[in-house]
Amino acid sequence: MVNVKILLVDAEKQFLATTKEYLSKINAKYAITTTQSVTTAKNLLKDNEFDIIISEYDLPKMNGLELLSDIRSLGQNTSFIFFTKKVEKEVLIKALNQGADYYIQKEGEVTKQLEILANYIEKSVIRKGLRKKLDDNDGPPLSETIEETLNLERKAFQLIAESAISKTKLTTLCIDVLRDLITTLSFDFGTIRLYDPVTEILKIYAIYGLSPKEQKLVVDHKIDESQYMSSHVAKSRVAIIAPDAIKSKELEQFKNRIKLMNIKSIITWPITSSTNELLGVVHLASRKIKDIPDEKWIFFETIVRFFATILERRKTNEMLRQNEERYRKLVEAYPFAILVTNLEGKVIVVNQESLTLSGYDNVEEMIGMSAFDFIAKEDQKLAMENLEQTLKKGKIENVQYKMLRKDGSSYIAELNVSLLVDTDGKPTAFLAIVQDITKKLRAQEAITHHQIELKKQRDELESFASTIAHDIRGKLQVIMMYNSMCESEYGYKIEQQVNEITKFLEDLLLLAKEGEILGEKSKVNLNDLVKEIKLEINSLDPNLKIKIDNLPTLFVDKVKFKQVLENLLFNVVKHADATVVKIVGKEFPNKYHIEIADNGRGMSIEKQREIRKIWTKKRFSSFGLLIAIKIIEAHNGSIGFESEEGLGTTFVISFPKNKKK
Repeated sequence: MVNVKILLVDAEKQFLATTKEYLSKINAKYAITTTQSVTTAKNLLKDNEFDIIISEYDLPKMNGLELLSDIRSLGQNTSFIFFTKKVEKEVLIKALNQGADYYIQKEGEVTKQLEILANYIEKSVIRKGLRKKLDDNDGPPLSETIEETLNLERKAFQLIAESAISKTKLTTLCIDVLRDLITTLSFDFGTIRLYDPVTEILKIYAIYGLSPKEQKLVVDHKIDESQYMSSHVAKSRVAIIAPDAIKSKELEQFKNRIKLMNIKSIITWPITSSTNELLGVVHLASRKIKDIPDEKWIFFETIVRFFATILERRKTNEMLRQNEERYRKLVEAYPFAILVTNLEGKVIVVNQESLTLSGYDNVEEMIGMSAFDFIAKEDQKLAMENLEQTLKKGKIENVQYKMLRKDGSSYIAELNVSLLVDTDGKPTAFLAIVQDITKKLRAQEAITHHQIELKKQRDELESFASTIAHDIRGKLQVIMMYNSMCESEYGYKIEQQVNEITKFLEDLLLLAKEGEILGEKSKVNLNDLVKEIKLEINSLDPNLKIKIDNLPTLFVDKVKFKQVLENLLFNVVKHADATVVKIVGKEFPNKYHIEIADNGRGMSIEKQREIRKIWTKKRFSSFGLLIAIKIIEAHNGSIGFESEEGLGTTFVISFPKNKKK
């Protein structure tokens, strides 16, 4: 006759078959029913009484925790074992609080997992008084001491789970966990060391069961200090279980320290994260030789793994807390006002600058207010429309509102608003950065007004200069007429001086002209243009050789650009004392260079400094070079020069490509 009825619930059909076959071989008197459905499991429980339920957590339609809750709500005290994939710590704590008896994680070697499951079934048999059903010459009943131990194990698990929730200090948590482990497993003393990867130190966080004098022998130490057992376990990530520590070959190198600490039995276990990152080491020691059966170290392994999960979560939470603190300080230090509101526009976070800008005395005054309370009535409709746009687009930039202070005064603010979302992309809040731009707008208005006045003055000056130049040209024409009627040996010189004055007036008007000084632009082949100028230059200096090489075609004002080249080449004739001038075009990815290089006497360093200083301050003794610079800049180009005394001078004109304006 079969005596112990087991219900096995899991979504994986192959797992059910394998587990059922294994347990049946362990004990033929196990009656095992399997199902992949929670609904079927609940129906079976209505019509049948099961002694033990083994369930996966992750099940279709309803999880294992809900199944456990339903069973306990019916008042059934059936043993419940979670045999499940990895779950969050919170799920495990809820399971224990709702009355789960054991938890096994489907991780690692399958045979080992099934052995643990069989062990937990045996414990459940004992705890529920089912041993008599299986005895029938199958073996002697287990003692009541084991029952007591099992109850202590469950109690320890619950205590640690509660500590994980309630203890805020890591040291307190470690002390509580260590105390519960020592009490549950009947050891005498122990330690927990946590590892700091930055300093590489295994630091003492908990000591239990040692006198003050003995505690002095337990110190922090580096992971590379091989004389310590903690270092050995930390580096190897391999636990040591030694019922007789003195005779243990694994502990041979630590015999002196074992004797010093009066250790007879010891369990030393590495605490590692889910990614096998070292978190610390835990020691449990006894002053008497004691038996350490499999169920004790299996339980110990489970507790340490659970403890590691807690430490890992604490570490993550601490990093989050530190990040939050950094962000809080950053927000407080930000030079502009920052407001965070909920989706209804109620203020939930402000920084100090927000208080200063709005005229409020403390944060509490602003928290809970509507963001629209800070916006003048005439701009509230626009603000509402912009808020809707922020919800759609995720952000809105550089919007301006008339804002109100606490005392009723107003200012103009520029806002940049972003939508904050959670990890699922769901909108949660608005973040607004607010800047008072009242002074900036006033300054811009003043600048605009000043620019209008300057333009008016420039127009008047240009008109005046044009009028004066027109009158002077008229008088010069009269002089030229009288000069033509006089027969004088100085007539040619008078004509030459009048022409120079006329040219001077034209240059002066060009320099006085503001804005566009260029005429119609067209494609100009510079090779042809330089050939025209070359004829003019050779009439002045027949011995000067002008060489042309690979000049580009540019979109320029031909008349004005010819004036530039004439000025530069006439300058060579007058001042350089050169015999050869090379005009070379060079093409680059984004620009053209036109180099005008002569082999004349060049310039001294002092002369170059003087010219560059004159260029910077735009003070010229003649207008030729200044006009050339103005025309080049009007074409979006630039000009520079290089010179060396005795080796000539090179002027470089640079034009950007694709500039047709």
